[in-house]
Amino acid sequence: MRSEKKNTLISILSIILIFCVSVSALELINANTNSNRFENGAIVSILSGNVEFLWNDTRIFADRTIWRRGTGHLQMFGNIKVLRNKQELRCDTTEFRSSGKTLQLRGKVFGVDTNYCATMLAGKADYSIRNDSVFLSVKPKIHFWDSTTTDTITIISKTMNYTSKTGIAKADNNVKITGTDFVAFADTGFYFAQTERGLMVGNPRIEYQDNSSVSGDTIHIIFKDNALTEFYVVGNPIGKTKEEENGDSTFMELTGDTIRFLLGDGQIDQIISEKNAQIKRFRQGKEETADKMWGKRIVTTLNCEDCGEGNKVLSVVSGNAKAIYFDGGTRNESAGDSLKLFFDDNGVTKVQILGKVKGRVEN
Repeated sequence: MRSEKKNTLISILSIILIFCVSVSALELINANTNSNRFENGAIVSILSGNVEFLWNDTRIFADRTIWRRGTGHLQMFGNIKVLRNKQELRCDTTEFRSSGKTLQLRGKVFGVDTNYCATMLAGKADYSIRNDSVFLSVKPKIHFWDSTTTDTITIISKTMNYTSKTGIAKADNNVKITGTDFVAFADTGFYFAQTERGLMVGNPRIEYQDNSSVSGDTIHIIFKDNALTEFYVVGNPIGKTKEEENGDSTFMELTGDTIRFLLGDGQIDQIISEKNAQIKRFRQGKEETADKMWGKRIVTTLNCEDCGEGNKVLSVVSGNAKAIYFDGGTRNESAGDSLKLFFDDNGVTKVQILGKVKGRVEN
């Protein structure tokens, strides 16, 4: 009885072993010509013309290949093409070892992942078949595109890694992410294709339409259909905006623990500063009479449509709110639980104060 169980177990293990070997085998599918020689006691095949290999579910094509059968080592040349699932990679030459399960792609690397609409470019790439990821170097670049829009997100850095299974790209060293109306910089950057979000860390900075910028500890970038809809900074943010009107410029400088920029119709609609929030607003050359606001939270609406005639900007300050603003040469100071400040091109036109009102006027 024990002998029968032992033999059955051995048979099952043999079947499993045969299965594992078969699914991990490097298989030659096609070659127009094949010549063989012996090298250190092992067969080396020289293949040419429509060469095709299969490794599990990965198909590898080339014009010419040197195949060391004993070690499962491939050296492939000319019109390299690698196909797996919805991913395609091309390059000039490639080298593959079965033991490492990594394709070393060299020379004009080009890749497409249609699952997440990603296009990859580089001078060198290492494609890990085990985890379906591509490590790109030598001027790497990844474009994320959308077939329904013209918006494209481009990532550039010294090195980057892209995983097809998750649609996550990680870029390191001199990272630059660009879109239709923005550019962002950092030491390290991430793009999550599934959720259409970017993350920048290490001296991050984002510039929007040449008139707004913000820096801080961490920058989050949010997209919809590859179009920028929001970006916000967490940790020591410093934000700046500029508005142009009839040749004059109005500047805003913003600080707080977090600053959020909400976008609509190709422009900034709202700016939200939270925790230790502060905003300074002034016209070009008149910083000494800048309007200033402090509070736990400041919500600033730009291009305000419901702010009354002539008013374009509304700032709502809440939580120990305080403001200093100028009417001509007169300095005004207001405080309360919350403040509403209305602005036109020349500064504050009206202030509404709620809760524990305090005010002062200095001539």
